[in-house]
Amino acid sequence: ELLKETVGTSPKAWSQWLESAMARMAVDGSWQDVVSGSLDGRPEVEVTVGPEVTSQGHRVLSLRMAGPSESRSEDLAQTVSTLYHELRTPLTSMKSSLSLVRTGETGPLNDDQMHFLNMTMRNIERLDRLVGDLLDSSRAAAGSLKLNLVRGDLAPVLKEALFFHSETARQAGLEFLTDEIFETLEVSVDQDKVIQMLANVVSNALKFTPSGGSVQVKTEEGPDPESFAIVVTDTGPGMDEVALK
Repeated sequence: ELLKETVGTSPKAWSQWLESAMARMAVDGSWQDVVSGSLDGRPEVEVTVGPEVTSQGHRVLSLRMAGPSESRSEDLAQTVSTLYHELRTPLTSMKSSLSLVRTGETGPLNDDQMHFLNMTMRNIERLDRLVGDLLDSSRAAAGSLKLNLVRGDLAPVLKEALFFHSETARQAGLEFLTDEIFETLEVSVDQDKVIQMLANVVSNALKFTPSGGSVQVKTEEGPDPESFAIVVTDTGPGMDEVALK
């Protein structure tokens, strides 16, 4: 309705207007800039494009009537937060129902049925993680991301997380090297966030490295006892200069 009032009744016109707005932001180099447009004295619309939230490059596009209000990044974070909680309810229900079936509560299962149920559960869990990534990205853009810093040994947590990628690497015909992870790594971090970031980077490395190549994950010491680095390298094509910026 907002686009209809501002741009006109044609969906093609909406698409062209939005593409033009996004192109201007891309040229400026800041996806979070706000572009206002108007037609024949009609209301102005503010278009805000959030950061990439999936490995496929998806972004959150926020539209609203132009005018003074609170931080636009906070608006985006609030919108995504609402979406997150709306999606979590059916996801939780789906996971609970599938768990009952997988444990045999609804009757015995053959091997093929169990295989496809397990595959479905993995995809539901992946979707759950993507929704969480979306929320974290929007909160980070708004400067409201909260970290739960806990001191502990991160090394076994890293090794357990990487273990789940080993089968993906094997099926892709890749060498997956993790033998240079510290035996102990006593630090104060948000372990869930570290694992989330690691999973995103490693998944991309495995996805874009051709069969026969290798992906390595190792830890390195930082300049002080409370800092460290997780280094992921691969034999894939790498990132172009534009993406690195």
